[in-house]
Amino acid sequence: MSLKVALITLGCAKNTVDSEVVKGLLLADGFKWQENIKKADVILINTCGFIKDAKEQSIETILSVASEKKVFQKLVIFGCLAQRYSTEISIEIPEVDGIVGNDQIDRLPDIIRELFGGEKVFAVKDAMEFKREGFVNRERVEDGYFSYLKIADGCDNYCSYCVIPLVRGNYRSKLPEDIIKETKYLVNKGFKEVILIAQDIGQYGKDINSNYNLPSLLKDLTKIQDLKWLRLLYCYPNYLSDELLYTIAEEEKICKYLDIPLQHLSDDVLKRMGRTFLSEDINNLVAKTKKILPDIALRSTFIVGFPGENKRDIEILSDGLKELKFTWSGFFTYSQEEGTPAAIMPNQVPEEIKLERVSKVKEIQDKVTIEEIEKYVGRRIPVLIEEKIPNEQDWYLGRSYLQSPEIDGQVYINLKTVKQNKIGNIIPVDIIGSTNIDLIGEVTDESCQQSHLG
Repeated sequence: MSLKVALITLGCAKNTVDSEVVKGLLLADGFKWQENIKKADVILINTCGFIKDAKEQSIETILSVASEKKVFQKLVIFGCLAQRYSTEISIEIPEVDGIVGNDQIDRLPDIIRELFGGEKVFAVKDAMEFKREGFVNRERVEDGYFSYLKIADGCDNYCSYCVIPLVRGNYRSKLPEDIIKETKYLVNKGFKEVILIAQDIGQYGKDINSNYNLPSLLKDLTKIQDLKWLRLLYCYPNYLSDELLYTIAEEEKICKYLDIPLQHLSDDVLKRMGRTFLSEDINNLVAKTKKILPDIALRSTFIVGFPGENKRDIEILSDGLKELKFTWSGFFTYSQEEGTPAAIMPNQVPEEIKLERVSKVKEIQDKVTIEEIEKYVGRRIPVLIEEKIPNEQDWYLGRSYLQSPEIDGQVYINLKTVKQNKIGNIIPVDIIGSTNIDLIGEVTDESCQQSHLG
């Protein structure tokens, strides 16, 4: 009798990819999938351990599942929390039967069988020993017409606040042939948009071939016939090259969208963070990017409340947000992570001050975003139609090139005149209005006849 497995995924898009890899491995090995954890023989939890809030959510989820776990069930955790705190979890939460490190998930079919042999399994290696990932037939764990594709794992940047190298290891690019194969696999599964992710996509290829880089990969991927959109997330500013910008400009299938995590705009803070790309570099990069790509939608992320940050630093960040005009920005309060240089820096900022400051900069960015979004009113842009709005006749939700899933706004579209199947298609939409971070559009007979993208 085949064992039934349920999976809970926490954390970022990279964890979603890992969960899809795990699901593909287990199904290929004869395991059965079970959505209801109460009916599963094995409960897997893919954990996150990046910052305090993520750790707390992972621990609460483990404890909740452990408290309701039946005698016949096995509880296995993997992901970054499992990698980072494997010893502590094995001691403090004895209900956990298996702990699997980030480099060991390909062993999960065998590990689960070992558990049912009566022994607990502890499979965690040092992150510095991690190997390059290869191709696996993934199985989706979430619905949608987009899929993330991890082109590299690990990080060599060693920012003073970050634990990623400790739990994900050094930077390791996937081989180009494996990425191309995986992209074709996803396209054949019906995904219209493939989103390339890594801790830093800009460094892709540096560890495998000095002559093959991210632009080289993008040019190969755009040749895949039925791929509609490629989106790029998480490009460290140091590695956003002219070659990459011109490749994005030249290739129609690449969304004119970039996520560039800058973390702050004050040089004093950036230097303490261990960031080498400072304010003048940032200003020049943003200006150049907008010159080469006039229609680019830029997203960034910022950490507020880093040790030593003062009122002047926040003024610099606030002024920079107004001047640089990112379409989107995400903000996080600094999380004091043990094992990082920043955790023992002097002048740690009190939590209440962090919250006040993050509220201030969010308010500034919200105004910028509204202004940037309004610029699209009156334009016709392609939109991926993703779902019907319940109880609203002829109204659908979708995303344009300037909107990454789950983190940016959406497009509300009236599709009354469209007779063909709508969901899952990319069609030109006339933008007739905006509301906060979302756009409102309609499709006319004329624009629908021009739908050659979807």
